[in-house]
Amino acid sequence: MTTSDDFQQSLNRALVRQGWLFGEKFNRIGNPFTWVDGDQLPALKSTQGVAAILQYLSMSGEVYETPEGIRVTDHDTILEDLTMRLTGVFSAFAPFLEPEFGFERYIASTASVKLQDYCAIRTWCEDLGSDPVHLDIGPGLGANALYSCHHLGASYIGTDAYPTSLAVQRAFFRQAFGNGYLDVVDAENFGLSEPDIAARLLESHWSVTLLPSWHLELSPDESVDLISATWVLNEVTPAGICWLLHHIARLVRQGGYVYLRDSERRKPLRHDLDYDKALRDLGFEQAGRLDIRNRIDMHGIPRVYRRTGRDKPSFEDLFEAHFGRFAITAHGANHAQDGSPS
Repeated sequence: MTTSDDFQQSLNRALVRQGWLFGEKFNRIGNPFTWVDGDQLPALKSTQGVAAILQYLSMSGEVYETPEGIRVTDHDTILEDLTMRLTGVFSAFAPFLEPEFGFERYIASTASVKLQDYCAIRTWCEDLGSDPVHLDIGPGLGANALYSCHHLGASYIGTDAYPTSLAVQRAFFRQAFGNGYLDVVDAENFGLSEPDIAARLLESHWSVTLLPSWHLELSPDESVDLISATWVLNEVTPAGICWLLHHIARLVRQGGYVYLRDSERRKPLRHDLDYDKALRDLGFEQAGRLDIRNRIDMHGIPRVYRRTGRDKPSFEDLFEAHFGRFAITAHGANHAQDGSPS
């Protein structure tokens, strides 16, 4: 049910086709499609089926009150709806589990986190519109799609680079959205060409699309109204953060938004790029930020940026600007070096 084999095969093909296994991309820069946290937790790769779904569902176990600065009028109604939908998905995958397993706690935590993301977006993205296109970077379980589709009225696109996570998201989306779900790797498996898949992405009847990040090039410029990235930009590699910033700058329309939520701290041995500043340098103005303490007032610090500029640098230009023309990061940040001629 949650086998990641075809995602890995799709990634392997993309690594060859896009040139990540050759020359400077391979020897000096590294590819963007690795996740340090996942590589450090081998159980993420080995767990499949219902256990993998429950593993991702239980990654969040803290519950905080929604701060007044972003609390919306339909707060309690949305919380009730998200809790109901998550409970329904949980029951569909694991109807045999007894209450002593304690998953009510994780459902409550996940529902509250997704509610707070919804509240922040509703508060600060004032002209998002009634039917936005929402690209979510690193969806985890995939539960962001619940508030996005049912309460923002969005067409939701989830993008990820970790095959195990993609397999979990596939299972979640199939259960929660049925025939309103488009799986790009499923289309690839059936022999659709990249132009054919790109054409499918533009069709309006998909509630949810699963688009691996090595296929982000299939989405046209300025086709997205909202990008969200929660607890992900501080976890990727130097190549990964430049790949994501390149596509953020390329995909977000004028007046569109980027929503971030994390600790505002880079994790060690990933990258040291200040991506909030990088967004401002790319022409995104801060439209909102909660002045709170992480894991005291709320888990994570939400903020929103609005697109006002038109800069669309390439991946290579971003890497050179932020890490240097001769930087060597392909072997991991703990082995990174300047590489400049002595």
